[in-house]
Amino acid sequence: MAFFVILLFGLIFTICGVLIKIKPPSKKSIYAYKTPFSLKNNDTWSEGNRIASNLMLLLGPFYLVLSLLNNSINLNTSSMIYPLIILPAMLLMAIPNMYLRFKFDENGFPKK
Repeated sequence: MAFFVILLFGLIFTICGVLIKIKPPSKKSIYAYKTPFSLKNNDTWSEGNRIASNLMLLLGPFYLVLSLLNNSINLNTSSMIYPLIILPAMLLMAIPNMYLRFKFDENGFPKK
């Protein structure tokens, strides 16, 4: 079961990362990195989606390799596998947001 969940995460992250790179989303798109801060203006929107897609393209293959490792060395214990699934997904939300807050002020204008 865990093999398929991790494999699904890997495929979704990779596909979404490639999709955002190939066809950058509009604010109405269903596939996008949408947070209140990224919606401030077009600069925060495109920068947030650029960072999120780069992370998805790193995490997608990570999950795919993890699914193969899980299948080959049997990491099915929930105390090991669930943090490996959840932590990177949480980082996908946190890292772009921290980057945006570092690069832009609270109104969404670039910091000088």
